[in-house]
Amino acid sequence: VYTLPTNSTDDDIQQRIPTSCKTFPSKPLTLPVLPLPLSMGIIRKIKTNDDDNDQQQRQQQHEYEFDWLVDPSHEEEMACQGFMTIVVNGFDSTQILSLEYQPNNDNNNSSNSLTQSDLALAVHMARGRAQEVLPLILSQQ
Repeated sequence: VYTLPTNSTDDDIQQRIPTSCKTFPSKPLTLPVLPLPLSMGIIRKIKTNDDDNDQQQRQQQHEYEFDWLVDPSHEEEMACQGFMTIVVNGFDSTQILSLEYQPNNDNNNSSNSLTQSDLALAVHMARGRAQEVLPLILSQQ
């Protein structure tokens, strides 16, 4: 770590940089993929049905559904029952590069389990976000 006084001039800086750093070749890093993440907080709620108002029974039977909070703040994450991050390839959004799901530990309750359709919806949202963001990224190059 090299620290320079705040009143250093460009000449002072050049003289203080070790020779090995001046001659070190550098080139841009090229990646075969463009990783685009989407983070989502998961909010569990008791399933409701217009014909059935017995929420206590549904809660005992672990009949839940989930709402998704996209790009939650740290405070919002703390209020969620789980958290998911999906990374897709921006060049080909059909490629899932990473999927991480972290349920909040509330006594290892099985009600935090996601169904296949829950995962499919989350992946669909991540792919949609990638298609929205990619043109913005490419326009900055």
